[in-house]
Parts: sequence; C-alpha cells; structure tokens
Amino acid sequence: MEEWRYLVILHYLEMADGTPLNQRFITFGELRDGLVRGSGFDRTCEQAMALYFGKKPLENLQAVCTALGAKLENSNADLCAVLPFLPQYPVTWKLWLAEEEDEIDGSGRLFLDGSADHYLSIEDAVTVGTIILDRLQRQYEAMFIG
Repeated sequence: MEEWRYLVILHYLEMADGTPLNQRFITFGELRDGLVRGSGFDRTCEQAMALYFGKKPLENLQAVCTALGAKLENSNADLCAVLPFLPQYPVTWKLWLAEEEDEIDGSGRLFLDGSADHYLSIEDAVTVGTIILDRLQRQYEAMFIG
C-alpha cells in the first residue's frame, strides 16, 4: 500500500468519534470545508464517470462492484453500489448510463454518508474518492479489458 494511504488511515483513527451513520447522502462539496476542494472533486468525478463508465454494460459494472465487496442497492440510478472503505465510512456510487437513442450522456457521482465529517477531513475524503475511482477503473480493466 502506498504511504499516503496509511496517512488516511491514521487520520481516520485520530478523528473517528463513533458517530453512527445517518443514511443521508452528501457530496464531497457538502463536507465541512468542502466548498472548493470537494466541489472540484465532485465535478472531476462526474466527468470521469461519464467518460469511463457511462457506456459500459450494466452487468459488467455490477460484477465489478461485487468483486470489490460492494453491496448493490435499489435506487433512482441505473447502478447504486455501497463500497466499504473504512468502518463507518462507506462510499456510495450512483451511475446513470448513457442513452444513445436519446443522445444522453451517462453520469455518475460518489456520495458519502452525512456523518463523514466525524471520520475524515476534506483532503482525506477526496483521497478516498480518488482511491475508489481508481479501484473501480482498475477492476473493470482487469475483468473485462485484460
């Protein structure tokens, strides 16, 4: 594991106060001090989701999520997966697939639980989001691109 990932874990151990999950989705921009850094990551994430995952087959994406230990859930999105990262720090991926007949691009977002500020700083949260995006893409490539 890369050294900066250890730093995220150490920050988690320092900040975690046991606040229970509140089951309310928030974006990275909604985190404390997230207006600039978090909102920027939200935009970057949306673009990456649209470009990389927006036209992939749903069955393949579900298989990737399962391989990463995610729990698939019903939602208003084509794909909703809760990816475990650290205890009390799940990351939820919602993806709306492209609709070629309507010329609508795909889009997606990563969401945190509303209690996320009790576990990591905005810088650490963005690092977690980056790790999740990287893991999703690498797992897809390993399973379906070769």
